Amino acid sequence: MRSKVLLLIFISLSFASCKKWLDVKPTAQMSESELFSNEQGFRDVMRGVYTKAAQRKLYGEMLTVSLMDVLARRYDNVLTNTFHDFYPAATFNYSETSMQTNISAIWSEMYGGIAQLNLLLKHIDGAKQLFASEQSFQRLKGEALGMRAFLHFDLLRMFAASYTADANAKAIPYVKDFSVKPSASLTTTQVIDNCISDLKSAEEVLKNDSTTGDSYNFSLWAIRATMARVYLYKGDASNALSYADKVISSTLFRFVSAAEINASKPFRVLPSECIFSLYSYDLNATSDTYFTPTANGATLPNYHYLFLTEAKLNSIYETNVQGYGADPRVKLWWELEAGSTTRFLAKFRKVDNVIQYRMPVIRLSEMYLIAAEAATDVATAKKYLDGFRVTGRYLPAFTGTTIEDVNAVIAKEYAKEYFGEGQLFYYYKRKNITIPGAGISGNALFVFPMPQNEIEFR
Repeated sequence: MRSKVLLLIFISLSFASCKKWLDVKPTAQMSESELFSNEQGFRDVMRGVYTKAAQRKLYGEMLTVSLMDVLARRYDNVLTNTFHDFYPAATFNYSETSMQTNISAIWSEMYGGIAQLNLLLKHIDGAKQLFASEQSFQRLKGEALGMRAFLHFDLLRMFAASYTADANAKAIPYVKDFSVKPSASLTTTQVIDNCISDLKSAEEVLKNDSTTGDSYNFSLWAIRATMARVYLYKGDASNALSYADKVISSTLFRFVSAAEINASKPFRVLPSECIFSLYSYDLNATSDTYFTPTANGATLPNYHYLFLTEAKLNSIYETNVQGYGADPRVKLWWELEAGSTTRFLAKFRKVDNVIQYRMPVIRLSEMYLIAAEAATDVATAKKYLDGFRVTGRYLPAFTGTTIEDVNAVIAKEYAKEYFGEGQLFYYYKRKNITIPGAGISGNALFVFPMPQNEIEFR
């Protein structure tokens, strides 16, 4: 009975919007033994995790285009409009009702996805004979292990003190069992070590996998890219550089070409650069809600949309500095409304009715920035900075002479590169840098409170 009830909770909710991927109507009614009686059952659960992650409560919006970027104080209009939906986020009022609702949803949905992964992993070793091939078995197991680490790591980046601030602070649970019993919270260091352990296990399982290039699945390359992220967060520069370089050196991912930039219907999210993406069915609606003054033919109230002034955008992209005006990100990602000084993010807009569904989660540019930051000398850092900025963004070569110069350029690139992807907040937190204009610092700024119902449950 427990198994069937838990399946209803964790699986049926995830598949509710998954019509395009598969017909899963019977799945929510299955017991564990029925669900995992064939390879397709395992795949359905894994697809459910991706679908859950892609919803607007998580990477389809809150962890990318809206909440996380507002927390990084990306947008001009939120800071001055007390009626804006995200004004509490812009002012770091984590106790406000809407903030508590969003934070609670993030916690429960992320751990719901982890529960599904744990259920899959609980059964997969004993069901190896059900898979069409050894490669199919290994690929699914590796994906599940890697994705479990990925979700835990982002929970850590939201709900716990950073490694730099307090490596031994009580953090979050790292859940490896499918159970209704609460798991004890570990320290930041312990959670990171568990992430690394799962990622290493996933890498070992997938070490001979032949999957290449752009993928919506958590592939070997997504695992290695996440390893680079985690090691940098831990301050382990050597391993961070090693894993970032493995992804770069694979040559499976490439920067956008000039022809692609100038195409009549450009792919604005730059798919050739995506190491891991999620397929978000609502992405066009999300884009219309926040990044245009009109949606579905009606004028939006000003407490929804998010925008920059032309002056702010020019300062971020340094467009008035010689050699920087041709940055393709300005052309591809930002549109100036007619007769206005308002800039809206166009990264996720449809082009001539071609709808965008891809939400980039890990991109090639980050591997170059991680490698540059992890480098122990300026010459090595320059190699990676130029590899990204000159080759990928058509900017002048790096001319700095110190590590401080390197770090200053990296900070600028995080600000330019990850609009709508939520990474700037994590950059500030990892470096323990107060967000400009925030007015608060430390844990009060960077640590989400654990949801009240979770505290009560414990």
